[in-house]
Parts: sequence; structure tokens; C-alpha cells
Amino acid sequence: MQSYIETLGRMISAQVAPHPRRARRMLTAAYSWVRFSGKCQRLTDAKSAYARMNGAVARSLVRGLRHPERAVCVNIFMPCEMLHAMGLTPMFPEGLSVYVACTACQHVFAERAEVSGIPESFCSYQKTMIGMAESGVLPKPLLIPLCFLAAMLAGVLWGTIVGILKTKWGINEVLSMIMFNWIAFYLSNFIAGIPAIKNDGSAEATKTISDNARTLLDADFIKSTGLCPTANWGIIVAIIAMLIVWFIIEKTTLGYQLKAVGFNKNAADYGGISVNRNMLTALAISGALAGLAGALQLMGMGGRISIFSSQEGFGFAGIVVALIGCSNPFGVLAAGIFYGAITYGGSKLNLVGAPTQLINVIIGTIVFFISISVIFSYLKNLEKKKSVPASETKKEGEQA
Repeated sequence: MQSYIETLGRMISAQVAPHPRRARRMLTAAYSWVRFSGKCQRLTDAKSAYARMNGAVARSLVRGLRHPERAVCVNIFMPCEMLHAMGLTPMFPEGLSVYVACTACQHVFAERAEVSGIPESFCSYQKTMIGMAESGVLPKPLLIPLCFLAAMLAGVLWGTIVGILKTKWGINEVLSMIMFNWIAFYLSNFIAGIPAIKNDGSAEATKTISDNARTLLDADFIKSTGLCPTANWGIIVAIIAMLIVWFIIEKTTLGYQLKAVGFNKNAADYGGISVNRNMLTALAISGALAGLAGALQLMGMGGRISIFSSQEGFGFAGIVVALIGCSNPFGVLAAGIFYGAITYGGSKLNLVGAPTQLINVIIGTIVFFISISVIFSYLKNLEKKKSVPASETKKEGEQA
């Protein structure tokens, strides 16, 4: 039996570098057999009980290897019942490492971990787990969606607070959000200055985030296409978010209620729509989208949060884009591309001897004419209302 295990270990070791996914499938198949054999054992003595226990451990490992996106690495003190309730499979590094060691291929993963910078004195169980992640046999933690989710939840919390101030005490949401911008700004500077988070160098910024959390495009793809070194998946995420918002606004009951409250909250209230609830929902969605935008900026461009002396103004830029796009999801996408292109191009105007402030003049002029168009629409509708009674009076006189 030992010879079979060693043969399997050599086969898995040979597949780690060229085909890590195949190595994972081979491990899964081996643990599936352990699980099946343990399940078939009848509890008659200590040996059969040990085999049944091995089968139970192998079942957890097989579930984690088959669905790594729903697996988490925990220690023996973690309340696994809570993870099961959340649909997650606990994977114990000790248990997985012991089974890998039994296949006599743990040295491949341990060496890979040491090459990546893990000290030799590190626990062999943990080195095996890290080496499996580094070699691609186990996927690295899905930090990107988790970061997106955390940023969106923070945005929801921020928007909900403003919504509560609006619905409970009637405080203007624009003014309160501007004040909350300053609270968030100084809170960000405070957190970025904490010694455990601050950069070890001279830069007034946080430590750089993990490469696993970056949304940058593949380096070879960037090099072959000649894109900017910081080209990332932000535009794809923005398009997906745009389509989701469009679907909610145009195709759902929630969207109808949000538009009704936005057009005329008194009429919406008369029609049985909860004005306060929809205001809270709108601000929560707005906060989630703002948090997502901030996460994209951090994970795709900067990679760290700097300590600034003033705000960067992304929020006010968003207001400009929304005005140019006429608050339509597709229009906002086009306006965002236009605004980004003209802003980036404007920073290069000094190369041709033109002042960079000219771009601000152009954008201000565009926003001015878009805003003033509302006045012309109002005057046009007012003229129509005045002309209707006159025409009706003329018809009544002709009938008489």
C-alpha cells in the first residue's frame, strides 16, 4: 500500500508545475477514495473507527478542493457551524497538509513556499498550504470580490446615515453628504497614519495592497497591446454596474418607485409608495456604487491610500458626469468616458503651450448649458399652459 501512495505522490509532484489544476484533480480523486473507503467501514474496532474518521476528514477536503471558491482555511478553534450556515466549507491546513504528506509530495509545496519568502523555520503544515496556493494547486484567496463587497457595504452604511438624517429630520441630503465627505476624508487620513497601516518608507500613505487584490490586466497582455501599465478591469466592472442599475431602474417595481419618488414625492405618497423607504434605498444604492468606484480606484490605479491635505474631488466629478449624461445609465457611461478622456488629455495641454485650466473652462461651459436647458424647458411648458386657456376661450366664442 505504501508503494502505491508513493507512486501517487510522484505523479502529483510531476504535475504541480506544468498542470496545477490536474494535480488538484488527482488529489481530489485520492481523497474521494479515502472518503468512500471510510464510509464503507463498519464500526467494529479501533482500526475501523480510525478509517471512518479519515473518511470524514477527507469529505471536508474533497468539498473544499471541488469548490475552492466556497472554501475557507481555518484552525481547529474556528466555529465551523457558522461557516456551514454561510455555505462555506472549512479546510483545516493541518488536515490537508497531513494528507499531502502521506502522498509523499509535500516537499514540492514546502520548497515552493520557501522560494516565495517563507522562512524554513515556519510550520511545515502552513508551508505546505502556502506552497499549494503559490503553485496554483489551490487558488489564492478571492480578495477582489471581497474587497468590492466591503467597499460597497461601507458605502451603503455612509449613504444610509445620510438617508436617516433626511427621512427623520428633513436635513438636506446634499449638505449633509458634503459634511460627511469631510468626516470620511479626515477619518481616512487618520487610519492611513496608524503605524500598523502606514507605509514603512517615507511616503505619506498606507502600505501597498496585496497583488491578489489588484484588478490590473495581465502584464503580457498590457505589453502586447501597448496599454497603460495601470490598465485594469475597471471599465468592465463599470459597464456591468451600469447594466444592473439600468435593469433595476427600468425593469423592476423598485425602479418605478424610485423614479416616482424622484419626480414627485407627494404624488408617490398619494399613490401608496413609501417615500422614506425609497429615499433610504436610493441613497444606499448610491453609496454602494460610490464605494465600488472607490475600490476600483484603489485596486486598479493607486494600490494604496495616500494622506492628502485636501479632497481629490471624485465625488464632484461624479456629479458633473451625471449632469452631462442626463442621469441616464447609458448616458453616464458615455459621459464618464468623455470626461475621463478630456481630463487626461487636458493634463497634456502644456506640451503645446496651452494652459491646462482650459479643460475646466470647457467642462464648466458644458455643465452650464446643460443646466440652463432646464430653464428653457420650463419656459416652453409655461408658454404652452398660457396658450391653452386662450384657445379654449376663442372656441367658446365661436360656438356662441
